[in-house]
Amino acid sequence: PVPCQDMLVDECQDVDEAQLAWVLEHAKAGVRVLVVGDDDQSIYGFRDALGFEGMVAFQRATDAEHVSLDITYRCP
Repeated sequence: PVPCQDMLVDECQDVDEAQLAWVLEHAKAGVRVLVVGDDDQSIYGFRDALGFEGMVAFQRATDAEHVSLDITYRCP
């Protein structure tokens, strides 16, 4: 793992298995990890992005708290 205390993973729905494993290794090493993703969006399926299942896998592996934002100000 990269020596750090905190990690932010944006667009988590686009991680593949190798990237998810890398993030999880940081979490196991004690790094505070925050993942952010949109379960309705994934544009990297052509390179085996895990989509929503990748976010669920992170949550299960780390016992992370799920926080859902019910209102979006990005789109009507």
